[in-house]
Amino acid sequence: MAARHAAGEGAVIGEPIAPDPGSASERLVLGDDVVHIPDVVDTEAYRSGVPSRLRFVDVTGARTALWVALRKNDVLIGDLSMYRQEVRPFTEKQIALLQNFAAQAVIAMENARLFDELRGRTRDLQESLIYQTATSDVLKVISRSGAELESVLQSLLETAARLCNAENAIIFRLQHNRLQVAAWFGFNDPEMRNFVIRNPFVLDRSTLAGRAALDRRIVHVEDVEKDPDHSIKLRPHGQYRTALAVPLLREDTLLGAIGLTRSRVEAFTEKQIALVTTFADQAVIAIENARLLGHSRRDAYRPG
Repeated sequence: MAARHAAGEGAVIGEPIAPDPGSASERLVLGDDVVHIPDVVDTEAYRSGVPSRLRFVDVTGARTALWVALRKNDVLIGDLSMYRQEVRPFTEKQIALLQNFAAQAVIAMENARLFDELRGRTRDLQESLIYQTATSDVLKVISRSGAELESVLQSLLETAARLCNAENAIIFRLQHNRLQVAAWFGFNDPEMRNFVIRNPFVLDRSTLAGRAALDRRIVHVEDVEKDPDHSIKLRPHGQYRTALAVPLLREDTLLGAIGLTRSRVEAFTEKQIALVTTFADQAVIAIENARLLGHSRRDAYRPG
């Protein structure tokens, strides 16, 4: 006994094709639940040269054949087939047995589909829990009054890179109308790291961070080598292909940008982009907290 796609007699498993006119597959598509042919050679489809019927006989040597439809809610999803290399029709009991197997196969396929859906939802829930936990952990670091801004941004950056499978990550702060490195993760190539630190990005379109800052929006480039605006100066130093940049905004005030890169061409997912956006908001909170705390300390030591 062989399980096949209902598209055609002798079709390769999993290879959908349109059923030939006069074929058993067409009869199943048109509504028959069982197609029983005592002698495949002694049929009009074979005599008139229907390709699937000829192929079925030539490849398998079939003479007697039986097809039973697999249906879910009256929708044809496949079939079960059996054949003999001799002319010997199947009995009613054998046909009923194959129909029973077909019903079981439909149940098994539906169970597999539901299991895959459940597994997908479970993965989504696990991923969401990981993201929520990470976000909560970063907020705890931010809430510590004694935490230095540099260590907070570093913790935030490492968490974002790890959860988004990014090799490199960087936070820029806007200083003197340029994007200056405030924290970084990765950048194991000293030449690249030193170049970025010593050359603050101007607010133009030659870098993703600059574009994100200028446009005050997320910038996502799947392959920077295909980006005509990407900085020529950065290319000799760059070891990344996919890049993401999110602006750091306090209301309408630009504070900087956060960027993540991958050495391979692999776009960030919508969930990962949303996560980085959340971390950008947290970085803004941390920067604002540090600013307010700095003001409070200066006020505390100001002579009365």
